[in-house]
Amino acid sequence: MAVPRLTRPPTLPDDVAEVIGVLGSAARLEIIRHLDLTGPTSVAELVERVEATRPAIQKHLTELQRAGVVVPDLPEDRWHGRKVLWRLEPERVGQMAEVLRTYALPVSSGRTELEIGAAGDVPHQPH
Repeated sequence: MAVPRLTRPPTLPDDVAEVIGVLGSAARLEIIRHLDLTGPTSVAELVERVEATRPAIQKHLTELQRAGVVVPDLPEDRWHGRKVLWRLEPERVGQMAEVLRTYALPVSSGRTELEIGAAGDVPHQPH
């Protein structure tokens, strides 16, 4: 008998689900890492570095841009025939990482038992 696959726990907050959707890709994390290490980078350079196709890189950049993680150096209406450089927004990545940390480590992140209970979590009891 097959066990149904749980794709999203019913108590998973929307902001956590969004972060997982954006950062839950190895390719996207590699793009973020590369931009942090090297600074503004073109799609062509990312294709080479991440070893992905141009359409795949563009799809990942679109998703990262939608989430505010990366920004292009030119407005989209000026892209035609120009080399667009993509820049990382490290503050946004930090905010997203904090959302994950707070959700995954409620006690270690300093949430009170009242806050944890209000979120529907069960605090652990020390042994």
